[in-house]
Amino acid sequence: MKIGKGGQVRLVIGLLGLLGIIVFAAGGGALQAAPVSLKIKQVWAGNLPLAALEDLPAAQRSAPIGYIDSADTFALIWQSLQDQPAVPEVDFDKELVVFVRNRDYFNAIRIGAVRLDGGVAEILAMETLTSRPITDMVGFSMAVVEKEGIVALAAGEMRIEIE
Repeated sequence: MKIGKGGQVRLVIGLLGLLGIIVFAAGGGALQAAPVSLKIKQVWAGNLPLAALEDLPAAQRSAPIGYIDSADTFALIWQSLQDQPAVPEVDFDKELVVFVRNRDYFNAIRIGAVRLDGGVAEILAMETLTSRPITDMVGFSMAVVEKEGIVALAAGEMRIEIE
């Protein structure tokens, strides 16, 4: 059987269309950017008195992760976390302060990386492991990142929407 030139073109176009359907069905139809590591501009860690958690937004007081998007809240937390009176400058129009803290046991904790995947910033932190219950202090770490593109935070199963 001989296929003419027009038939060959239709055959090639048909095969390319079939290949496109297979790729789309296999998950290639939704183009997603690969996760990117956000540049951490500054990071701090220390012990935060339990009473200072009241300075955080109400929805984040019991969460192990969260964010600070105002200079006033940042100054209150900074004063409780550090022994230094000078509050570092953060441009809250362009930057976001993310935080992690202990919830069950008192441990030293520090943010090591923040990855952005589909608008969700995943906070990766290192923590010592103890069985010392939380009584009056929690380990607390904050980091400054660019807020462009961030719509939510995540750490494990926890997710917090950015308002």
